[in-house]
Order: sequence, then C-alpha cells, then structure tokens
Amino acid sequence: MRQNFREFVHAIHGRDPFPWQERAAEALCTGTAIDAICVPTGTGKTSMLDAAIFAMAHGRDWRRIVYTVDRRLVVDSVSAHAQRIADALAGNDSPAVRAVAAVIGNRLRVVRLRGGVPLDDEWALHPEEPAILVSTVDQAGSRLLFRGYGVSPKQAPIHAALVGHRALHLVDEAHLSRAYVQTLRSCREHGAAISLIEMTATPSISTDAVLTLDEADRANPLLAQRLSAVKRARLIDTTGKKLAATLTAQAIALRAGGAAIVGVVVNTVARARDVYTALAKEGDAVLLTGRVRPYERDRLVETLLPRICAGRAESAATPLYVVATQTIEVGADLDFDGLVTECALYV
Repeated sequence: MRQNFREFVHAIHGRDPFPWQERAAEALCTGTAIDAICVPTGTGKTSMLDAAIFAMAHGRDWRRIVYTVDRRLVVDSVSAHAQRIADALAGNDSPAVRAVAAVIGNRLRVVRLRGGVPLDDEWALHPEEPAILVSTVDQAGSRLLFRGYGVSPKQAPIHAALVGHRALHLVDEAHLSRAYVQTLRSCREHGAAISLIEMTATPSISTDAVLTLDEADRANPLLAQRLSAVKRARLIDTTGKKLAATLTAQAIALRAGGAAIVGVVVNTVARARDVYTALAKEGDAVLLTGRVRPYERDRLVETLLPRICAGRAESAATPLYVVATQTIEVGADLDFDGLVTECALYV
C-alpha cells in the first residue's frame, strides 16, 4: 500500500512523500485512528489531502474532504494543491492515479470557500461527487451550523448536511481555532457523521492517536535538512518611540549584508505604514496589512508571491522589502533571506 501511495504522490507532484505521510495514508486506509497530526511547520501537512483521497479509493466512506485553515492566503495555496490532485485524476496516465480514479471517479471538485472571492455553490448540487472544500473557519463553520455565508435559508440544511455527513475535517493550525474544533467535536457527539483530524504542533488533546515524526522521518535527507536548518536570531533592545526607526535600520543592514528579500513583521498597521514609508525611500518595497481591500490584496499577492514564495526561481529574488503585520505570519509558505520582527512586548 505504501508503494502505491508513493507512486500516486510522485505522479501528481513529482516528488516522493515523507515517511510520516506514508504512515498517515496507511492509517487512513486501514481505519486506524488519527486524532491529530503533530509535525513541525514545513513538513508537508497539506499532503494530508493526497492521503485522504487515496484512502477514499481504499474503502473510506468520505465524499468530502473539508480542509480548514483560518488564513486566506493559505486557503489559496492549499486550493492549488488540491487542484493538482483533481487535474491528475482527470488526465494523468500513471497506473497509481488511474487506480484511484477508477474507484472515486475522474471528477474531483475543488471548492475554495473564503471571503473576497465569488462563491460557487454548484458543488452542493452534486452530493454524489467527491469534493475537496478548502475553507476559512467562518465559511465552513457557518455552513455546519445552518448559517452559511451567502447561503439562502432553504439551502442552509443542504450545506449543513454536506459538511456534516460523510466528511473528513482536516483543521490546519488547529491551536488557532479551538472554538471551531470544539464545535466539530460537539456536532459529532450529537450525531454528525464526520471524522476530525487536528493538524498542529501543539495539539489540544492527550491521546495515543497522535501521529508525529519518527526516526525514518529524521533520516529523510530533505526533512533532515529542514529540521536542522540554522536560524540565527539576535535581540535588539529599543523603546517604543524608536521602534520604527530601529526596524528600518535593521532591514537596511540586512540588505547591505546581502539579503535580497527582507521581511519586516510588526504588530500594528500604523507602525507598518511608518516602516514602509521609510524603506520605500531606500528601494523596492511593498506593504501588506489586513486592511487592504480584498480585490487589491489578491492582485498584489498574485504579482508578489512568485518573488517571495518558498522554492521560487533564483531569477525572481530581486531586491525587495516586504513590510507586513501578522497577516502573513502564520502558515503562508514564504521565504525571506532576512527577517526583522517586532516582539510582542516592549518598553
């Protein structure tokens, strides 16, 4: 089974799964309980989608995979991952992929549920078709509780049934969405036919059914490189009045030291604007805050992401200052050559 899953993932993504991902797929296929995935950031939690689809073809009774993460940018990147799976089922000639498509069908719907984009509810008209729903907490949670955003009162029970019956819920960064996880558990206790897996480095439950890294993972060359990467940090004392100037000076120093893409993450919109204004005088700079209108943010991210995403082409690493609030801090797959960040407390 692990060999088939390895071939399945390689045919879709051009790489082999990590050992923990193979163990997760095997557990899902055999019905072995997994309450939580407790692995560090950067170890591929998104590939639980591949494991879940593979398990659907090996007897699991899900029809919908609901991947929830409370970050719009991450919703978009996970949706792209899901779409690669859907495209492969529709046309990849790999025997491993065709074997999965033969069971679940070659049409896998990928639905993106988040604010700021048009909502397409056609998937709700085809409950018989397998689907991956990638959603923010408010979109998935409101549907589960018969109060779906943009859903009419007559359609609300349909959406509630679709996310509350024969559904696997994968909750990424679950430690940031405790109330949502508690709601899912409560719904299950009251009869909702759902499976739930928390994905977090700090699970809220104490159980033996928590999947973590083992020696095989630590021996994997790529994982070992990520887990042992050196991340040097230096603490600089300053005051509130001098903080914006200090952040600016440190970003400029990193640029002078050879860092092409320099990130500056601060705690308030006002400070982000002050730092951005100063750095824009020094070179190419961009400002990202939660107050950017959705349309403008999407257009900005569309042009910016190739320059700051992990695994970008070397030619894309032209000098840039990225000034942001914590709107980009959790979950986004970004890669800075240097980072200046404000601590939570200062005097």
